[in-house]
Amino acid sequence: MLRNRRRFRTIAATALIAAAITAAAVTAPAQADPYPSWEDVEAAKANTAAAAAKVAELEGVLAGLQSNADAARAVSDKAAEKVIKAQDALDKATERSNALGAQADAAKQKADEAKVGAARIAAQQYRAAQGQDTALSLWSADADEAEDLLAGLGRIEKVSEASTAIMNKATESSNTSKALTEQAKSAEGERAKLQDEAQAQFEEAAAAQQAADAALAEQQAKTAEVQAQLDFLKDAEAKTSADYEAGVAAKKAAEEAARRAAEEAAKNNHHGGGGGGGGSSTPSGSGWAKPAYGPNTDGFGQRPVICGGGMCSGGFHYGFDIGAGCDAPVYAASSGTVIWAGGLGTYGNFVKIDHGDGIATGYAHNRWGGLLVDDGQWVNAGQQIAWSGTTGASTGCHVHFEVFRWGSRIDPYSFMADRGIYLG
Repeated sequence: MLRNRRRFRTIAATALIAAAITAAAVTAPAQADPYPSWEDVEAAKANTAAAAAKVAELEGVLAGLQSNADAARAVSDKAAEKVIKAQDALDKATERSNALGAQADAAKQKADEAKVGAARIAAQQYRAAQGQDTALSLWSADADEAEDLLAGLGRIEKVSEASTAIMNKATESSNTSKALTEQAKSAEGERAKLQDEAQAQFEEAAAAQQAADAALAEQQAKTAEVQAQLDFLKDAEAKTSADYEAGVAAKKAAEEAARRAAEEAAKNNHHGGGGGGGGSSTPSGSGWAKPAYGPNTDGFGQRPVICGGGMCSGGFHYGFDIGAGCDAPVYAASSGTVIWAGGLGTYGNFVKIDHGDGIATGYAHNRWGGLLVDDGQWVNAGQQIAWSGTTGASTGCHVHFEVFRWGSRIDPYSFMADRGIYLG
């Protein structure tokens, strides 16, 4: 059932993105799809009028690719906003449900004690009024039996007014307990509903993000070729596409080599550093590992609103901030499956890992281009998953670490400490 529901949501999200892309593509030339071939471009090169028309077509293709990518990203960004709002609503509902549950438990305990105490006193008074020793003088019972006895004693005319007052107070405590219990049940029902809604929003946003990434990948892949075709048409010296194709391939190879060299250099700079960090974070006996190394810069709880990157956080900090600095390694706190890897509103560049049994962890504000994992990928405890940054609502490079239990965010420090890992 869950698999079918996720499939439906994924299809729905993809359909929304497709509609947005179609709307964006209305202004693009009709020739934008299918893409022009090199044979078409070479044929147009020999004719001035045809070449001019082909240039206009290719420029339209580039504009259409950009529009498609922008439309898909806009849908993804809106879906991400809904995820943030749904998560905040769920966390507030969880807090209310937990608070009412604790109040209901305390009220029930108080009511049970009051009923038992009142029943004993009433029984003693009844025995004294009768002038005889009865089994009531030795009576000892639990709260449920006490309530039954109180009801019976309330119908006996010889029970004193003092006993009536005692019974009324016990009844009042019982009514308060029942009312709080009903409120707690209602709050838990609302929390469960919001948990389903938050999960639905997350799944739809994940599908939207994947579609946006696909549109961007298509844009990047085709733009290089189309730009080369444009250059070929505009260059009066070029007679064939061979030189351009070779040039594009060489440029791509050089850029890829430079990127790999930069990443390797960055990794080497961090190996052995960062307060004991490096290429991996060694898991404890519990199977959990430090997500990053550095001092505690902010804990779980109320705080002033933080604004950065054109966005602002809420007034409650649902994570634990580790001052790892810029371009520091970020590690998976435990083994699991990556369920989000990409931009997510105020989180910036975000990674979320599902560890099973209702537990997940999140790692926010990673630098753009600094994610080392993809959606659906399995990661091991202590494996590097990203490079730290200051994306989203952030004013400096750090790792914002979160722990989710059944969808709601909880205090990461206490959770990790229970597993032998001390943050900060």
